[in-house]
Amino acid sequence: MSLLKLSTLLAVLALTPFAYSQGSVLASSSFDANVQGWSLVDLTYPAVLSPPPILGTMTAAWSASGGNPGGRISFDDVTGNVFYFSAPAAYLGDQSAAYGGTFSYDIAVTGSGFGTPPGFHQEDIVLVGAGLTLIYDTGFNPPTGATVNWHSFSVELNEAGWRRNSLLGPAASQADMLAVLGSLGALYIRGEYLFGTDDIGYLDSVVLKRTGDVFCAGDGALAACPCNNNSAPGAGRGCLNSTGVGAQLTGVGVAHVSNDSLLLQSSSMLPTATCIFLQGAAAIAPTAFGDGLRCAGGQLIRLGVKASSGGGASYPQVGDLPVSIRGSIPAGGATRVYQAYYRDPASFCTALTYNITDALLVNWGS
Repeated sequence: MSLLKLSTLLAVLALTPFAYSQGSVLASSSFDANVQGWSLVDLTYPAVLSPPPILGTMTAAWSASGGNPGGRISFDDVTGNVFYFSAPAAYLGDQSAAYGGTFSYDIAVTGSGFGTPPGFHQEDIVLVGAGLTLIYDTGFNPPTGATVNWHSFSVELNEAGWRRNSLLGPAASQADMLAVLGSLGALYIRGEYLFGTDDIGYLDSVVLKRTGDVFCAGDGALAACPCNNNSAPGAGRGCLNSTGVGAQLTGVGVAHVSNDSLLLQSSSMLPTATCIFLQGAAAIAPTAFGDGLRCAGGQLIRLGVKASSGGGASYPQVGDLPVSIRGSIPAGGATRVYQAYYRDPASFCTALTYNITDALLVNWGS
């Protein structure tokens, strides 16, 4: 493997912004070319209410520079209400796959309006869907001043820390979060932190992603597949199998030892293949493995053997131990790598009769 490809792998494992494969990112906005469909809405103060009444809509300003990095969008407050950045359609609809994943973004605020320090208190993230409104308080107002200073936020998309309707509302339940993500009608990020109309809010690097980070794709970016059976670049899939597609492993659910609902899902295998869900204690450089590439290394644990139906299989199923228990994850959490290898007996690539999915890196919490 070349030093360039090895450095690419290390960059992915470092979990830097926008280093994820498309397989883990559900929606993202870097604002390098335009506003990417984002707009602004005015919501009520001192609470957004449920459902949030929209008092006005505005257009975001775009700049090709000054972001974190690259482009950015912004709004110069001219109203007496509280403005929020409003997400476009790419972030809305059925986002059930985001449960247990993260929502992250970068915010900056300039201005000298009153209310500082630390600015006024208000809901920071608002999710609306399925007749419910869920809100999140980051607990931190970005410092303001004459220059743009970026601050990064990342919020887990499970029920922990979320509330219904307002900052003082009841704690959200798992059912609440699943319902909202399954039919997400609006997603708002607070952009205003100062009273008055002389502050400017800036937004950049927005990412909605599922649980875990997909890497080790069989697209030739890190290493060539065993017989150049590379999958499409950026698809986040394993090397092509005899059906002409690469199998994909994804995760959904909460990866915390004390609250484990992680479900590993493999798709696009052979319609009736037997597959084995594998956990590795470490990530290794891509190594030829049957007709594919393995990146799960260190101590390996077979989580379970499953039969695919229509090319798909999952672990755990009814009666199986949770991933954290079967995989002996320490109580304090750990980082583990997951793949699923499956039978592919066709005379297609190598003389071996199996292939493997992409890899999923999961940072387990306590």
